Amino acid sequence: MSPTRARILAVTSGAVLLAGLGGAIGHAVASRAGGSKLRAYAEGRAGVVAAQSGSLADGFVMLAGDSHAELALPEPFSCGRRVLNAGVSGAKAEDYLAFLDALHLKHRPAVVVVTLGTNHLLRKRNPSTRETGDRYEADLAAIVTRLSGMADRVVLAAVPPLAATADGFDSAGVAELTKRQAAVCARLGCETADPYRSYRGEDFGIARPETTTDGVHLTEYATAYRAIDGPICR
Repeated sequence: MSPTRARILAVTSGAVLLAGLGGAIGHAVASRAGGSKLRAYAEGRAGVVAAQSGSLADGFVMLAGDSHAELALPEPFSCGRRVLNAGVSGAKAEDYLAFLDALHLKHRPAVVVVTLGTNHLLRKRNPSTRETGDRYEADLAAIVTRLSGMADRVVLAAVPPLAATADGFDSAGVAELTKRQAAVCARLGCETADPYRSYRGEDFGIARPETTTDGVHLTEYATAYRAIDGPICR
């Protein structure tokens, strides 16, 4: 697929994902739209991300994961590392693994920062069951293994908090899935970080008031990446 065609497909599919959230890219929208639309969007994103990677030299930072990653527009890091956004709105871990199958970067990232987990917390997916947690951990381990072959380092970001008013989500699962990430890195040698610490309230899974736009997405993401500038640049 040519870069131009990939961009057209990404824009067309992205319009479906953007509907209904007042302009915010929404994982819940992607889920309701159905797996086929998400796969089409991911395919388009893979072409766009690959094309964009051609303008970067080896050593950049890749932001991977779901809409939390795709919405991020951080500045280059203090060490001068540029940023490639490889987020896929709507993605669960299994979806992102499929996205990576279609992604062929032209240059090698120094660090990949992965934000996943929110899409696993929809109550309709029974997020509190052990089966859901085990599946998430297994898929995440596969992602880390894949990314470890593509980049020098892999960092798993803690699951972002949800507003107390976020309908349809199980905020208790935020801490549980973050623990699962730590287990994956203990086995596979990746790193963990919490870019979203300043957005959290006293409860790890609950966002402070007025730090989300729709109960799920943060009002801005630049602060999150500034918080981990040091670890990324070491």
